[in-house]
Amino acid sequence: MIPQRLSFIDGNLDRGDGLRRDEDALTKLQTHGDTRIIPFWHNQVFINGLEGTSPTLKQCCGEEAVGIIESASEILFLGLNEGRALFAADLSHLEESAARQQAIGATLIGLRQGGVLLNPAEGAVIAYAGSLLHWHRHNRYCGSCGEKTEHRQGGRARCCTHPACRREAYPRSDPAVIMLVEHRPTDGSPSRCLLGRHSHLPTGMYSTLAGFVEPGETLEQAVTREVFEETGIHIKKANYLASQPWPFPSSLMVGFLAEATTTEITLDLEELEDARWFSREEVMQISRDDQEPGAETLRLPGRDSIAHRLLDTWLTNL
Repeated sequence: MIPQRLSFIDGNLDRGDGLRRDEDALTKLQTHGDTRIIPFWHNQVFINGLEGTSPTLKQCCGEEAVGIIESASEILFLGLNEGRALFAADLSHLEESAARQQAIGATLIGLRQGGVLLNPAEGAVIAYAGSLLHWHRHNRYCGSCGEKTEHRQGGRARCCTHPACRREAYPRSDPAVIMLVEHRPTDGSPSRCLLGRHSHLPTGMYSTLAGFVEPGETLEQAVTREVFEETGIHIKKANYLASQPWPFPSSLMVGFLAEATTTEITLDLEELEDARWFSREEVMQISRDDQEPGAETLRLPGRDSIAHRLLDTWLTNL
């Protein structure tokens, strides 16, 4: 298995906390000559170039930026990149053809594809902006009184417009645990890892187990609960490895390596289609087979994901 960077994590953006408190300054900054506007349409982003041509984010300025601003339903301040302001523009209310006309000459791609094709800094920007725009689209009304809300602080918050309410709400990330479960036999035989198959995965793909953290539990408790609920396997410890923003729509994947104390699998068929124990040799063979174009074999999660990083770590820590 060839290690590859995780998508969406290598951001170097100054989020401009001090600027966010000055709404007038942010409005003026939108049309500043150095400012760049990044257009989005639903969960997709516009880029310049295609795979194999070093694609870059479509960053509009000048007259093109003015047209994007006038057409957008939301303009959110992302921060400063080397002193240059970045804004995200939401064109989701337009028909796709109309959105494409605004982003002249650009190609529309999904965020997952963008995380792979774009450089790490731009990949982190689209994860941040994509999650933020999704939250704003789904929080246009107050959860307390039902009145309309409007964004504040350049998009860091939304505020209820009812004078008797004025409730403020803030963007959220949903924490989810994702874990590579290993069993180490006491008789000295090779250890194995537990992989499961969800119905929504591509044909033949097996991946690490995962699930959302519930209120009132720690990350480690969530690992223990999710593994047992989905497979009936008990674990005795879980060690943190890494985390990854996952903008589908706005999760934070927290990765663990866990050690199992039992091996008999009892599937929750509402969660998994299948779960199996795999040896290192089997996982490495799947990885080799997965490189063959058109091969109808078992598959592993993408190399840009934390699930693949967990598997890679397990394979290399013999």
